[in-house]
Amino acid sequence: MWQQKSKVDWIKFGDSNSKFYHGIVKGRQRRKKIVTLKRDDGSWCYDQEELKRMAIHYYLNLYTDDGISTQLPENLDWWLDVNVKEELSKPITLQVVKNALFDMNPNKSLSFDGFPTGFFRYEYWGRFGEVCTKGI
Repeated sequence: MWQQKSKVDWIKFGDSNSKFYHGIVKGRQRRKKIVTLKRDDGSWCYDQEELKRMAIHYYLNLYTDDGISTQLPENLDWWLDVNVKEELSKPITLQVVKNALFDMNPNKSLSFDGFPTGFFRYEYWGRFGEVCTKGI
């Protein structure tokens, strides 16, 4: 019953510049506002200027090189047989990367950046396929 009444109110007042519509917009703004973030040391930040700096710092460092080594550790001799080590040591080809990308669900995102795999498959594979492969 209440749900029907709210739908009727929305139909009557929702698109007009009314108190009802204004209340919905203000409520959404309150829910979406970032008022606190957790610092690296575990404490909470409430200062708006520091929140801005933290957000900028986060996105500036999001796509930077984190220094991950692509070399296999030397002590894997007793874990991996010779064939597996040879497979892992082979250079990654454009076809391998393309097959991996095209086997993924086109509506799923690879990372936090939000770009679905379909974006790379259908829009940009021809332009950036080689660059992506070299980066891997």
